[in-house]
Amino acid sequence: MIKNRTTQLIYQTIYCTIGLIGTIASFGIFDDITNFRWDFYVHFTNISNYFCIGVMVTALIQTIKKNDNSFVSACPVLKFMGMLGILLTFLVFNILLAGAEGRDPQLNWRIGSLAFHVVLPLMYIAHWFLFYERKKCKWYYPIASIVFPLTYVAFLLIQAIILGFDSSILIPTTTTPLIYPYFFVNLDTQGVSGVLMWIGILSAAFVAIGFLFFGFPCFLQLSDVDIAHDHRIIGSKGDFGDCVIPIAADGGDGVFFLTVIGDDRQPIGLSVVIGIHEQQVAAI
Repeated sequence: MIKNRTTQLIYQTIYCTIGLIGTIASFGIFDDITNFRWDFYVHFTNISNYFCIGVMVTALIQTIKKNDNSFVSACPVLKFMGMLGILLTFLVFNILLAGAEGRDPQLNWRIGSLAFHVVLPLMYIAHWFLFYERKKCKWYYPIASIVFPLTYVAFLLIQAIILGFDSSILIPTTTTPLIYPYFFVNLDTQGVSGVLMWIGILSAAFVAIGFLFFGFPCFLQLSDVDIAHDHRIIGSKGDFGDCVIPIAADGGDGVFFLTVIGDDRQPIGLSVVIGIHEQQVAAI
């Protein structure tokens, strides 16, 4: 994790700049400056990216104001929520939609598509890994994050009700109904049960991936542990027969490694992870 303020400023500025370009592209300006894309608000791709850009702008402002090198801490719950939302955008588009039947592959290489479907999602997720103190992530973040996609589904339902479930109103230049911008929310083709099934699948995947992110710091902490004898030795606290047991700290909170050393000063190979304080040694 990177605490350097200058690095954070550069990264966040680049992200926000690309975000601005992507936002302009989402309005159709780069395709036809005279033809404003009024349907921009129905696409989860756009909404999730707008959300993440807002969080990143907040983080950038925080970084500009601070005078020291420290972790980014702006809007942690919203940061986590946005990360899962933008990951959903990245996965759904690149797995289900990019190669969909009838879609022109050239559309995937437009500035807006590359920015909102690939570059910004990857940068946003990387920002969390690089600059946030991940061990402060709370257990309820993955569950709270499900509010984001479910709110979007509720929004589509409200819009469909307002428009009288009229699927003849199409998204410009496509054959996709405005009220059903994605096939998995299309009541006409999927039916109520099909839409509910897709919502359930995506919601479960959303929460599951959230808990993977939540548990990732613990995985990193364990994977970084080196039980070899190059640990910082605090001192020999015990003497058990022919073996002395030095206590080596890994820098964690109350977690130490006891490695049994023989008379020839070579590790015998027994290592135990226990929670202790420097002045306390548990009998093993």
